[in-house]
Amino acid sequence: NTPFQFPRRQGASFIHEAKIAPKPTLTFSTNSNDDINLYSNSNFGVTWRRLNKVEVLIPQDIKRPLGIIHFVGGQAVGSLPKQSYGNFLEGIARSGFVIIATPFKINQFNHQVLACDVTRDFRSSFEEVSLFYGAKDSLKGVPVFGMGHSMGAKLNVLMNCYQDLRDVAVPRKANILISFNNFAARDSVPLWTELKAVGAQMGGLNESINSVKKTAEALGLGGFSPIASQGIDFALELGAGLVGIPNDFVPSPEETWELLTEKYSIRNNLVVQFKNDK
Repeated sequence: NTPFQFPRRQGASFIHEAKIAPKPTLTFSTNSNDDINLYSNSNFGVTWRRLNKVEVLIPQDIKRPLGIIHFVGGQAVGSLPKQSYGNFLEGIARSGFVIIATPFKINQFNHQVLACDVTRDFRSSFEEVSLFYGAKDSLKGVPVFGMGHSMGAKLNVLMNCYQDLRDVAVPRKANILISFNNFAARDSVPLWTELKAVGAQMGGLNESINSVKKTAEALGLGGFSPIASQGIDFALELGAGLVGIPNDFVPSPEETWELLTEKYSIRNNLVVQFKNDK
């Protein structure tokens, strides 16, 4: 019953703090003992559904999924989970799992806020998926797993460290953490110092972009094309994030390790690392 020991950073790599840490296990239960055998060799068709900004993968032709996976991707690519992780997630969904992939803002350096955002989005989407299967409690007893890549792994950890978030999130059977990343900002984001300098100038640039947009609308020029509008919105979001860049993420790496040690509530964990993780 020894808690699983997360890998800690040492230099440029990760090591396991305790070599005697038990092998992590994934356990779950279903209402039918035949469910696992029924789905183990299956290759279901899958359907993508969009619930507000959340991407959901539904396996076809089954009355009840084998499990629900909350997936959160890495920095930047995590804002477009279908495009960035589509083939990977579809391969899992074909085994009978529903996948709820929650995107997050690319310009937010407060990871506690991001954890709140993805927790809230998952809960609302989970309730809608439950109705898809018949009723609000139709997925009762179906195990829920967290899965995250890089910063998404960190967000899955954080949402299980804060009691307020655990109260909102659906209880997890296990977490699958791929390339768990708890680097400091200067080691995690290329050109961090340079970005801080750029951010000091972005406030005025954002005001100029907004001014041009409002002027075009006031003159009745018909606005911008959809592609141009998306580009402008992306620039504004990126610029807003660069203004006032902090010295490090919130919580800091040290604070995150402390949360893991004292508050992390998931006992069943699978941590996937690669030799070239940096």
